[in-house]
Amino acid sequence: MLGFTKETIKAVRKWIRENGFSVGCRLTEKEFFYDNFSNAIFLPKAYTDEETDPIFKAFLVENGLKNTDLNVVTLSILHELGHAETDHLFTDTEWTFDAMLKISNDENALEKFANAKEYLYAYWNTLTEKGANNWAIMYANTFETKTQILNEIVINALAGN
Repeated sequence: MLGFTKETIKAVRKWIRENGFSVGCRLTEKEFFYDNFSNAIFLPKAYTDEETDPIFKAFLVENGLKNTDLNVVTLSILHELGHAETDHLFTDTEWTFDAMLKISNDENALEKFANAKEYLYAYWNTLTEKGANNWAIMYANTFETKTQILNEIVINALAGN
């Protein structure tokens, strides 16, 4: 289980600032997300998703991610940064549609799909999610050293350092 702490958040914030991003970074309870109203990404105090994480990483690799050694948490942070960096490309209607699809992620929504992977792939291909995913892939592929530094912050957090 991942456990981001205030110290880890400070390290991620420092990395964000050093790499020229203007987005904030805050601690939350259990989920990664981007809040476009406060222009901040939120990282969880406690997080584990053993079912979704390998599917997410495979999805990114299938869509062009080169470095398969990156931790899925690093990729999740890049994805949330991708929301911040692509926010201006989407209308409020597009953001609302994608948010409603995510909120509907309950047993009834999953019944419409053959399995969780099919649902997740459909969700990750909505406009705002695809924008964030493509941005994350582009960033990781283009800025390998910067991404590796973030990955080391994440690995240290996972190890409890």
